Amino acid sequence: MDTHNWYVNIEDKGRTVLNLVRVGADVFGRARLIQEFSEFSLACSLANSGKDEEYKARLLPFLDEYLIDSIRVCIFFENYMKAALIERRYIAHRIGEGLPDLRKEQKRRPISFNELTAVEPFTDVGGMNVIHNGLEQFAIGAETLFGKQAYREAVDVPPHFFPHLRSLTKDRNRLHFMNYREMGHSEKFVEVLGEMMSFVDLAIRRVRVTYG
Repeated sequence: MDTHNWYVNIEDKGRTVLNLVRVGADVFGRARLIQEFSEFSLACSLANSGKDEEYKARLLPFLDEYLIDSIRVCIFFENYMKAALIERRYIAHRIGEGLPDLRKEQKRRPISFNELTAVEPFTDVGGMNVIHNGLEQFAIGAETLFGKQAYREAVDVPPHFFPHLRSLTKDRNRLHFMNYREMGHSEKFVEVLGEMMSFVDLAIRRVRVTYG
C-alpha cells in the first residue's frame, strides 16, 4: 500500500525531502555534461571560432549521451521541486478525478495541504500510516512543474533556469537521433549549466544539514 505519511508526519517529511534531493543529485552528477563540464564548456566555446573540425570533434563525444543527460539534469529539478512543495506543505501528488475542482486547480497552481484536507481528510490505516483517497499514485510531472508560473514561483529555483529545463524536457522526449548542431550548446546554456551545478551542491548540503 502506498502511504502519504510525509504530508502529516514531520520525520517522514524530512526523510522524503532528503531522499528526493539526494537521489536527484546523484542522477544529476552522473550526466557526462556535468562530469566533464570543463571539456563541454571548451567545446561549446569553439562554436563560432571558425575551428569547425575541432569544435565537432570535441562536441561529438557528448552527443551519444545528450538525451540521457537531459533526463538526468531534469530529474534533479523535478525531484527538488517536489521536495520543495512538500516542505512548504503543498501536495506533490496528482489529485484524482474524485476531487474534480481541486484536480482542475492543481493543473495551474499548487494545492496546499489545508485546501486538500478541507475537502477530504487523510485516513489513518494503522501502523502510524495514513493515505488520502483523493490522491493518485503518480506525482506532478515536469511539464506542470517547469511550465506553470505558479509552480515556478512556489519554489526557490532561479527563474532563468526554467527556459533551459523546458528545452531539455523537449529534447529528452525526442525519439530520433540528434545531430551535434541540435544540442543545447549555446554560451548561455553552458553558463546556466554551471549555475545549476552550484545550485545542486548547495541544495544537497542544505537538506543534509536540515534533515540528515
